[in-house]
Amino acid sequence: MSGVTAAEWEFLSFFEVEPQLRDSDAPWCYNDALYRVRQGQLSLSFAIAPSYRDVRIILIYNHHTIYELRGSNKTVLAIVGR
Repeated sequence: MSGVTAAEWEFLSFFEVEPQLRDSDAPWCYNDALYRVRQGQLSLSFAIAPSYRDVRIILIYNHHTIYELRGSNKTVLAIVGR
């Protein structure tokens, strides 16, 4: 499998926020997109570079990182629902 099989709209639908793109002139599939959501003291940062198959997930509660995942190239990621 090459690249990410999830489409941009699936991430938009899941996170319900517009991503911060590293390069505003590059298409989403060749970019690095950062999605940030917050609810109370809990915040989630999810970044993906689809063409490189890189993902980064950071979960923070009350200013303390409680989970961090960095995956690249061989990472398999599936969005299965909320």
